[in-house]
Amino acid sequence: LHKRTWGEFKAEYLDKILNHQPFSTRRLYNQAIAAFERLCSPATMQTLTTRVIDEFKAKRARDTKGEDEDETELSPNTVNKNLRHLRAMFRVAHRWGYLPILPEFKLLKTPDREPRAIPSDVFEKILAAVSKLDDRIAKQKSKWNGQGGADCSPDKKPCADWWVAFLSVAYLAGLRWEEILNLKWSNLRFTAKPEIGVWNQKAGRYETVPMSSTLFARL
Repeated sequence: LHKRTWGEFKAEYLDKILNHQPFSTRRLYNQAIAAFERLCSPATMQTLTTRVIDEFKAKRARDTKGEDEDETELSPNTVNKNLRHLRAMFRVAHRWGYLPILPEFKLLKTPDREPRAIPSDVFEKILAAVSKLDDRIAKQKSKWNGQGGADCSPDKKPCADWWVAFLSVAYLAGLRWEEILNLKWSNLRFTAKPEIGVWNQKAGRYETVPMSSTLFARL
């Protein structure tokens, strides 16, 4: 089994596993396979060692995005994505007995980036569009009733006020969507120091989140 070629393993992997995956998954795997074959020319499975993987990682990090694009180095995230897909393939090869020793896959370090918040003016435009939701639903009421009956009635759809409140709490208080959906009016404290009581699943207790004056006014 150890003398099996890369081409033989790839053909079997495609037939038994990859060809049964969604198109987007197949495309990502095929990109990693193509880059690996172009840069390392793999022959037999037993020659695929950690040294080969490190060689691929180094070459891929200096690789270009393609002949039709500007010649610039790939981002570490793209290289790591290729490495993860190859690692999944190699684990299958090891499980099938084609790889005596599973190579190590050490990913490139990626720079830490601060998440970018939605600018306040953009958020206000979103709320303005959401505020018109009731009018849009009303215009579609006859269409919904004709297609889906009572179960499709706009009266059972979340109204504009609900969406404004949901998005405002998410944006201004920083709550996750599941935390917002679990909120009750009793969790909102409209006192001198308004705050929101949020259940912390990991800690097993309620925690308070300050409510800004803008959020206070909208709720």
